[in-house]
Parts: sequence; structure tokens; C-alpha cells
Amino acid sequence: MVSRPTIDYFKHGLINTYQEDAYRFSFLAVIISIIGLNIGGLLVSKKEKIKNKLMKSKNLVLS
Repeated sequence: MVSRPTIDYFKHGLINTYQEDAYRFSFLAVIISIIGLNIGGLLVSKKEKIKNKLMKSKNLVLS
């Protein structure tokens, strides 16, 4: 349901082979997935920066 309308659209440029609701659902699912991946990436990079700062401060205290 998610992939077939999306694949047909990008491969053949056909948008009239499925019902309008199928396209809305498939593109919405793809958009939500991309947004979720970006948010996850931002959270992990922020966590890594905080972790690196803590490690540097611990190393300075121990030195």
C-alpha cells in the first residue's frame, strides 16, 4: 500500500493508476519516515556532542 503507488509515480510518472487516497497515504508515510529519520539524526548528534563535552571535562579533571 505504501510502496507500490510511490514506485509507480517515480518510475513511470503515473499518478492516475491508483485512487487518490492511496497516493496521499503513501506519500504521507514517506514524508513522516523522512521527518522521523531527520529528527532521530539531530537527537543523536546532539547527544554525541554532550557526551564528548562530558568526556573532555572528565579528562581535564583527571589530568
